[in-house]
Amino acid sequence: MPPRPGHGAPFPRPDTGAKYWLMYLILCVPVPVLSWAAVVIVEFSLRGSARRIGGPAEANSRHALNWLLTWGLICVVTIALHFGLLFALTGDGGVIRAEDPLVWVPITSGILLGVGVIGGGITTLVFMILGAVRAASGRVFHPRIAIPFL
Repeated sequence: MPPRPGHGAPFPRPDTGAKYWLMYLILCVPVPVLSWAAVVIVEFSLRGSARRIGGPAEANSRHALNWLLTWGLICVVTIALHFGLLFALTGDGGVIRAEDPLVWVPITSGILLGVGVIGGGITTLVFMILGAVRAASGRVFHPRIAIPFL
């Protein structure tokens, strides 16, 4: 539909940064490490354009990347802790028996691993939705639990 006489073409909508939160949809690809690495690469590559745009787009880009790096750090630390404890407790080739009091250490670290990975994934899904909705309305979504890497 052409513009009415006396009216110019509509102004393009400014970039508010919703796409930086929606990049997390790549994490739904069922290749755990590669999909996370793809999101990190895409987020870092789009970070330069977000800095040039400024405003809410830059802030949403920074907060989305901070949460992604925070969740990645949580996953790496809990995985390293879990397998480090397993190797330390069974280092001599022995098996941990049920009556051994140390049997609770790998169970507890496994629970922490599940909370870190699965809980972080659910939190990421919630942050993706909240961030995209707020960014689409021109506001900045700042997850307070993210480590400010950038």
